Amino acid sequence: ANGGKYGWGFNPNQLVRVVDPDSGAIYQDKVNSSGWRDIEHNFAKPKDVFRILLLGDSNTFGYIIPQKELYTRVLERKLKKMGYSAEIISMAYSGWGTDQQFEALKEEGLRYKPDLVILQVTSNDLDDNFYWRDMGKFGNRKPFYYKLSDTGHAERHTNKRFLSYRKKFSRNYFVSQSQILMRIDLVKERFR
Repeated sequence: ANGGKYGWGFNPNQLVRVVDPDSGAIYQDKVNSSGWRDIEHNFAKPKDVFRILLLGDSNTFGYIIPQKELYTRVLERKLKKMGYSAEIISMAYSGWGTDQQFEALKEEGLRYKPDLVILQVTSNDLDDNFYWRDMGKFGNRKPFYYKLSDTGHAERHTNKRFLSYRKKFSRNYFVSQSQILMRIDLVKERFR
């Protein structure tokens, strides 16, 4: 699951609940079999397709809109309507730092053999790289961090607090691991 690899994320085919803060509308959709809020993609690149990989944070993740309306899906539809044979792959999560985006690119993104990689960055994404210093929730949820070596190279380090944090069970963690409990939570939310 992406949460174990990158700090937070979804399990393959996990249900996602989206609440529009303006209208109160509640949507639900599923992430794909790789745990990304996107349609299914194969690592094997189709012939004559220009493949674009988008990495990012909540802006690319599209936290408050249905999956079919994500800008990545809209962009792919527009490119195809204009006659381009393009495929858009989205790999993003809310709250990600550039370190998590880099890890996703290395661990999975490059396997798609993209023709173009777009990195969507917000100013706070740079601060998010330092979550590991925080002694609270986010500091415990990052499995790795990068520090500059004496020679100026970025070195990857394991966050030891992450391993102990993952072993703790909370109600939210328990619900997040069960599709049935997530659906019950969704029904309860609709009746509030």
